[in-house]
Amino acid sequence: MNELQIAERIIERLFKNSTCKAPIERKKDRLHSLKTREWVLKLDKDASIPLQIAALAHDIDRTIEERRVKTMEAKNYEDYKKLKEQHAKVSADIICEELEKAGIDGKIIERVRYLVEHHERGGDVEANILRDADSLTFFSFDIIPFFKGRSYQKTKDKIKFMYSRLSDKAKELVKKMRYKNLELKNLVDEVIK
Repeated sequence: MNELQIAERIIERLFKNSTCKAPIERKKDRLHSLKTREWVLKLDKDASIPLQIAALAHDIDRTIEERRVKTMEAKNYEDYKKLKEQHAKVSADIICEELEKAGIDGKIIERVRYLVEHHERGGDVEANILRDADSLTFFSFDIIPFFKGRSYQKTKDKIKFMYSRLSDKAKELVKKMRYKNLELKNLVDEVIK
């Protein structure tokens, strides 16, 4: 078994044994991680092992209720950004602890740490790909349940945040996405123009 396969099993186990209180969130979070890796591979068909591991584990704090950073409890945008950074750090800590226990090479672990810690803001080429893949997953998968479960204003704010951090190339991909829900379509169009 190679390092990617070992990491996939670790991440699968963490999601399977999640202590997150909301069962719907547990299932959605697992799908989000898989779809983020799909986007990574669409953006870079030769994505490195650390980048693929980071894509699968970038939100892994959501599997451990006691360590989960609850970003939706932010009182304002500045608080939200601080919580998002904390979320990235905790997720990096969790996955790297697990990779260490499994005996994964230290260079891979350190690269995974960097990528997960930077998945919200980007940094280098791979961190930017991960950031884009995370946001593209929101627009292609998470946006519909988010819209159904949150207020119009919270959805608008989330769309604005996720779109603003995209590269120009990824923004073009979002502009090509189509939504059946007319209210959601109009909201996305309003925010990205």
